[in-house]
Amino acid sequence: MGFLNSNYKLYADVSNRVVRTIQGMVLDVEAYSINKCWADLIGLLGVLGLDRKSLTRVHMPIGVGISSTRTLALVSIQTGQHELEERRYYRSLCIPLAHPIDYTRLLVQVVLAGLDPIYREGYAYSKCAGVLGSIVQTDEFTPDLFAPAWQGRPSERMRVVDRINARYGRAALHVGRVPADPGWQMRRELLSRGYMTRWGELP
Repeated sequence: MGFLNSNYKLYADVSNRVVRTIQGMVLDVEAYSINKCWADLIGLLGVLGLDRKSLTRVHMPIGVGISSTRTLALVSIQTGQHELEERRYYRSLCIPLAHPIDYTRLLVQVVLAGLDPIYREGYAYSKCAGVLGSIVQTDEFTPDLFAPAWQGRPSERMRVVDRINARYGRAALHVGRVPADPGWQMRRELLSRGYMTRWGELP
């Protein structure tokens, strides 16, 4: 049995097609990631219609999780991805920030601070992710007068890092917690063909 490597351009195209299909059936849709979205199902007569419409239009089956919160709806889908004998564990944590930040080092600190209280040993984790929310333009943010004063100018520091990486190559400067040579990399030898994104790869 062989496995193909990831083709994210293809996945993004399929994801967009699925979301557009769902948008035509529900009141509201919010894309969450390349393979997840939140949908308001009020007024929808049957959720099985979502899967049938996606199969008909995009030839892509989908899973639907329904609950009172987004986290519980997500858990109801993800529990089916593990073997029945495995212990299941899923936790998420929202960390509100007093100020928007775009400084990678500080973002890593926030993620690690949130990971420590929810991590549990003894589970076979499939993945861990940090999700950014309430993204705003730097000139559209109104500071909170009662929040602690923001120290430093991370935006200027990140601009310097971006200029250095643009000149000397990606990751010439990077977070110290990420090894310069981690000893592993994404395998691309058996890349999925871009049937929807590249004319030259059509069968």
